[in-house]
Amino acid sequence: AHFDDHELLWGSRVLMPLADRLTSEVAALRTELEALRKERGNFDAASSLADPARWSNPDADHGRTLFLTMCAGSHYFDTYCGPFFASFERAYGASARRHRLVAFVADVDEHLVEAARKRFSPWGQFESLKDGKIDIKGGSDQLFGGKAPGGGTDMFVCKFKEDGTKMCLTDESSKRDEQVAVDSLWFPWRIISYLKEHEADFCYAAVLDSDMLFVRPLGRFLPLCTKDDVAGNLPNGSHVGASWDVAFTAYGPEFRVPWADDAAKVGRTKAGLTRINCGVVLLSLQ
Repeated sequence: AHFDDHELLWGSRVLMPLADRLTSEVAALRTELEALRKERGNFDAASSLADPARWSNPDADHGRTLFLTMCAGSHYFDTYCGPFFASFERAYGASARRHRLVAFVADVDEHLVEAARKRFSPWGQFESLKDGKIDIKGGSDQLFGGKAPGGGTDMFVCKFKEDGTKMCLTDESSKRDEQVAVDSLWFPWRIISYLKEHEADFCYAAVLDSDMLFVRPLGRFLPLCTKDDVAGNLPNGSHVGASWDVAFTAYGPEFRVPWADDAAKVGRTKAGLTRINCGVVLLSLQ
């Protein structure tokens, strides 16, 4: 390389701009690193808050409750029951272990059930809808994925006309309706048999539809009861339990619901009476 006597090849005139650029790059990298560290800290904090086992809700520490629901069919289980259990975990947090959520399942892929069992253990439990102790035939084992009674694939749907005559048509979708009807007969029997074995451990039972989500705990409806006072440490009067035996949901006078634009149309009978919507039924086990 050729250079004159007055300037070296790597003199200050060449090196200073390089040093300035390097200094700027280092400063930019430090700023980016700090931003990444802050983002990582926010992520860790969010993850900590997102883990239900790390936080608790005082409203979730109500009288120990046995929540019961039903899930039939793999598609239904995947679409509704998974989110249903996850919403319970989100609403109850660490207090979920205080209670128990049981789903009676029918015709659900065992891999789905086993994955859910591991995911929501120990408070989430899954039992077969069909109990060998109960002598009832029909339901999922007969109609899920099979043929309707009589060997056909269709079933009759009969309706009464205004003039009183009856009109019957075949409808493939009615096979599903028939299955739901039969399984709905199984469900109460399973509830009865399960409560006979486990009611002594709980203050209340809550029977719920599984195509819903928990938004908040049901603490204001389920006060502590004597069964919660194992060590005798509850203050006097705080463990009297609920004043009712059975409670159920119904449409309110203003018919405010999230699933209908005009709830009055589905919430009122033709005679103008309010329909009882038993999506949630509470039972006192005291």
